[in-house]
Amino acid sequence: SLDGSSPDSLDHQASCSDLCTLKPPSQLSLPICFLSAAPYLFHEFSQMAIFQAATLMIGAVVEAASLVWMELAMFAVAALVYLLCLGGAPLLGASKAKTHKGATEGKGNGRQSTDAKLRQHAAHEDHKRLMAAWEQAKGLQEAPQLDLLKVLDAMQKLGKSTADIAVELRSALAANPALLAGIATLPAALLRDDSVEMLDVILCLLVEHGHAVDIAAHAGLMAAQLRRRDYAGVAKTAARLQSEALTPRMRAILIAAATHRGCLDEALHHLQQMAEPAEGAKSPIASSVALQILSLAARAQRMAETTQELRRMRARLDAKSFDELLTAESRRLKCLTACRELLDAGVAMGVPRGLSAYHSMARALGQAADSEGLRSLLQELEADAKNGPTGIAVSEPLALALLEATRAVRDGNLAFHVLDLHRLACAGAPGGKVLCAVCGTLAACDLDDDACDFYEKELVAKGVSSDWALRSSVLTSALIQSATKIGRTELAQRLSELASAAKSGSVGSSGGSAGSGSSSEIQRHVAMIKAHTRERDLNSAAGVFNKLQASGVPLTCVIYNCFLDACVQCGDVERAIAHFDDMKRLNCVDVVGYNTLLKAFLSQGCMEKARDLVKEMNARGLQANKVTYNELLHAKVVAKDRHGVWEHVSEMQAAGVRPNSVTCSILLKLLAANSTPSEVHRVIELIEQIEEPIDEVLFSSVIEACIRIKQLDQLSNLMRRFRQQGSFVKLPAPTYGSMIKAYGQAGDVARVNELWQEMEEHCVKPTAITLGCMVEALVTNGHAQEAWDLVHKQLENEERRGCINTVIYSTVLKGFAVTRQIEKVFVAYEEMRAKDIPCNTITYNTLLDACAKCNAMSRASKLLEDMAASCVEPDIITYSTIVKGYCVEGDVDRAFKVLEDMKSDD
Repeated sequence: SLDGSSPDSLDHQASCSDLCTLKPPSQLSLPICFLSAAPYLFHEFSQMAIFQAATLMIGAVVEAASLVWMELAMFAVAALVYLLCLGGAPLLGASKAKTHKGATEGKGNGRQSTDAKLRQHAAHEDHKRLMAAWEQAKGLQEAPQLDLLKVLDAMQKLGKSTADIAVELRSALAANPALLAGIATLPAALLRDDSVEMLDVILCLLVEHGHAVDIAAHAGLMAAQLRRRDYAGVAKTAARLQSEALTPRMRAILIAAATHRGCLDEALHHLQQMAEPAEGAKSPIASSVALQILSLAARAQRMAETTQELRRMRARLDAKSFDELLTAESRRLKCLTACRELLDAGVAMGVPRGLSAYHSMARALGQAADSEGLRSLLQELEADAKNGPTGIAVSEPLALALLEATRAVRDGNLAFHVLDLHRLACAGAPGGKVLCAVCGTLAACDLDDDACDFYEKELVAKGVSSDWALRSSVLTSALIQSATKIGRTELAQRLSELASAAKSGSVGSSGGSAGSGSSSEIQRHVAMIKAHTRERDLNSAAGVFNKLQASGVPLTCVIYNCFLDACVQCGDVERAIAHFDDMKRLNCVDVVGYNTLLKAFLSQGCMEKARDLVKEMNARGLQANKVTYNELLHAKVVAKDRHGVWEHVSEMQAAGVRPNSVTCSILLKLLAANSTPSEVHRVIELIEQIEEPIDEVLFSSVIEACIRIKQLDQLSNLMRRFRQQGSFVKLPAPTYGSMIKAYGQAGDVARVNELWQEMEEHCVKPTAITLGCMVEALVTNGHAQEAWDLVHKQLENEERRGCINTVIYSTVLKGFAVTRQIEKVFVAYEEMRAKDIPCNTITYNTLLDACAKCNAMSRASKLLEDMAASCVEPDIITYSTIVKGYCVEGDVDRAFKVLEDMKSDD
């Protein structure tokens, strides 16, 4: 058969098939069919059982073999590990012993080889190979025998930064701690080479690893950092050391660094830590450093303690450098007290008080306009002059500086004191320059009679007028004005003729000076016209103008505008218009003339004429300037025409004309409580656009406007902004008083204290009103004790003691009364009487009110006796307060008795 079956099997299958299919199942029974196939089925099942048994035996054999193989493999691996790791094999043990012996023998040769390579590559400056050998050296157990400075040099030349080198050295120390000994030798070499940054890194490494470092290395590093102006680095280096380890030299370096950083406290701390030098020893504080410390102390108003420490350390000052410091600080501080303290410090430290010191003080007093301070300085010079040759001689430069200060404070009487002091120094023969300065000072201080008399008695009598007085057109003009104002026409005419003669003489000597002579002649006539204008004498002014016009001198717009202004100032607008028409006919008009006439029209409310005049000016090609727009804005503000104001502002901006201080001051007057936030914001933007520095007038206007519209936050922001921009100006005491009062009413006590501190820092001497505002602000906000402390502080200052008055003490009493501190009320009252400060009706009413509130009416009778003794009459409030007090205590009978007494007094 095709599938390999036997014929018997096929026949047997056919017989079974026939057996089952030969006849229908319905004709055969099931048991008979089953019995017929039984032999065949038994045969087949037997074969299958045998096959399955064989399969199971083979699988069991294979499984047993695999288990045996696994055990063998594990045994083999264990044996291999034992041989390799534990050296169990005799051959491997012998090999390992041989290897260990070779390594031991070659160890020294390897280090020697590395050292040789390092030295060879360093000698040939082969930096790359030197670094490769350095990498090998880090892996050794001992330090290489090589100067590590060359390794550092190789790293730097290969472009590694200081930070990279620090990382490299740290990693090297971690790998080979033996390198620390070599690194410890580096500071001296690095200090010698002035390698400051690398020295700082090395010292940090040594400190980190606990290696002792010579203190001289730290001192050298600090000195090098100071030379390089690394003042923060000096402090950082010192911070790594214990305070007791700092030497005097190191302290001196720290002081110098602190002064350069402006840290006075730090400098004084180190000064206090230094021991006093031995007698005759040189001070460790350099003269330049001492001067810087004094400069910081003057600014911080801490001269006393600073001078004491510097004297303890026997610091010395260079006289010339001290004079330069005094000059610089006097210009900056503008405060007599600070300058005097600095001067006294110099004297205490061995610098004699010289002319330059007084010269600087005079300049500072003039800049600060301190009249009392200047008077005090002159008194000091007068007292010193009594010492004879050993005293201070008021030489010509010092006299001129004192006269300039006198002119600045506008106290002309002091000029005579200065002249008397100068006479003592020049044997009674002052020079022409000083005499002219005295004369000019008298004229500038509006002492016209004294100026004219001094001119005739001193300058003319001594022949100085032709040599000195007329060299200055300013002095000549001032004398002409003074003579004209007091009606000394003859002197004014004589001065004018002398000046003209002097000018004509100069023309004869130099043909090129003719124009200069004409200009000077016009300036003199301008001065005379202005003098007549101040007296509202238009006819005399017209006479001067007509005389000049008839003289044939070429007239300029200056003289025409001067007479036009005279017409406007004297109220003759018709004459001004006629004169302006003449100017237009002569084509001698400019923006100044148009602005002058515009001012006349606006003052009379002629807005249409003013508008037509501006159009005419534009038609002539003359551009309206700031003065033009300021006049228009002022008129609109006066008329409260807000819309018109902002129209002119827009025109001004469109024309490219930037606002100035006058513009903003005018606009600030427009602001009121009903002003819109946008309007306020726009005015502030214009203020910030001002090109020139903000002056005192504008700043005061800003303050007044912010107070008026109750926007104190805006005021604080503006002041902070101006201070950051450097535009902050020194404000007068009344302005500070207004701000303190406003912030006090708003309850901002912190800002009140800031303003008072700011006033102190700027050396602004408070007035009685300013101090009253400060005390009122503190008391109103429940700080009566602080107000009383402030009063005591002012009483300690001799210059401010006079500011304490009845109103201020009454305010303090009111503060204690409101808080019901009756004992403090009467302590303040007794103090007030002890200092002879008079009590008025308000004072006693405040005391009685305190008694009424605190149920202390037993003291009322004594107060009434004090009132009678002081001749202070009680008023209706006095009696009402007493009645209220007795009623509160329940003593109605005494209340009615007081009422009857009041009726009897009436």
